[in-house]
Amino acid sequence: MLNNKADEIACCEPFILQETLLFDLDAKISIFYGVFDCAQYELQLFTQYGISLPSVIEGSVIKRQAEFLAGRYGAMRVLAEIGYDNLEIPIGSYRNPIWPEGVVASISHTDSQIVCMASLKVDNDYLGVDVEVWLEPKVAMEIKHIVLNERERMFLSKCNLSLSRLISICFSAKESLFKAVFPYVNKYLDFSDSEIIGFSYKNRSITMRLNIFGFKEEVFICSFSVSRDTLLTQIVGRFTSDKLK
Repeated sequence: MLNNKADEIACCEPFILQETLLFDLDAKISIFYGVFDCAQYELQLFTQYGISLPSVIEGSVIKRQAEFLAGRYGAMRVLAEIGYDNLEIPIGSYRNPIWPEGVVASISHTDSQIVCMASLKVDNDYLGVDVEVWLEPKVAMEIKHIVLNERERMFLSKCNLSLSRLISICFSAKESLFKAVFPYVNKYLDFSDSEIIGFSYKNRSITMRLNIFGFKEEVFICSFSVSRDTLLTQIVGRFTSDKLK
């Protein structure tokens, strides 16, 4: 059940063109969707939005600066919704956002869209989100053996989807899972570290397991939504094992 606290807003800002802030009462997560325009980015916007500019970002290309600013803006909005106002979100050693104690959250973006979700850890142990532009058929063909193992490819061959759509969804789902468990593993995971064991395009749902120590008994449910140009995947929930909490 969604409680739309801020109906879709067409912003007067030239950089953040549109934003929507929601709160999912069932999952207990704050959700920000935004559209931004890299061409309208200016360095002074960091000061205008009250967001710090890390030196590592200041030295990066303009596109990266714009994406970082949009992401931190979305993070600021969702954190405020769950009671964390005006907080810095440092960059970790893996370029990961370091969220406040007691919070699980995730950011993802394309070159024009930003999604950020956050929840209190008392409500959810993990949260991961990913937004992607649909892969080109050639790219999907090139990476299918990286994203999916042979067992997964055999299982998913029954799906009545184009290879581009299928690999895009699986790629994004695994990205969401990796983000969700990163705070517990503190390292990058390979696509082979997870396995898809259930897939329903009708229900927009993917079931996965992790093939790494400590997580093998956990089952993760990823939901997804699709549009003409992009797809969104998200994973949120509680661990069944008390050892992981």
